[in-house]
Amino acid sequence: SVHSLRTRKIGHAISCDVHVQVDPFLSVSEGHIISVSVERVAKECLEDLNDVTVHIDPEDDETVAPYATLPERAEALGMLTKALFNNKCDGEIERIQLHYIDSRIHVDFYLPLSCLKSDQSSDEILSKLHETVDALEGFGKVKVYFGKG
Repeated sequence: SVHSLRTRKIGHAISCDVHVQVDPFLSVSEGHIISVSVERVAKECLEDLNDVTVHIDPEDDETVAPYATLPERAEALGMLTKALFNNKCDGEIERIQLHYIDSRIHVDFYLPLSCLKSDQSSDEILSKLHETVDALEGFGKVKVYFGKG
């Protein structure tokens, strides 16, 4: 959806800013492609439009309060790293992806397939990660992905 559309005229030129709400789990690169497409189509539709600023939103920022109380990425990763270490969680996590949605930080863990060759099942790994993240204030859902690095 589109919200916060603002246009202005400077001489004969038109400038606009627009917020585009997308699926909150899109990748950054897909969000960027969407913004490039919105800019291209807007310029095709309005002859004198020469400046378009597209802001990609994972949710409607006109209705959702800002996340002033949630830790930013570096602090959130520090909190996760400490909690994972303290709970003796598997140190084979290849990547952690954070999603700031619904006033919480949802966490995706990416682990190598080799984790499943040990005596732990995927359910056990997921349960341990859930237990660890659930104890942290401001954090929400957990997803675990297994794959080849």
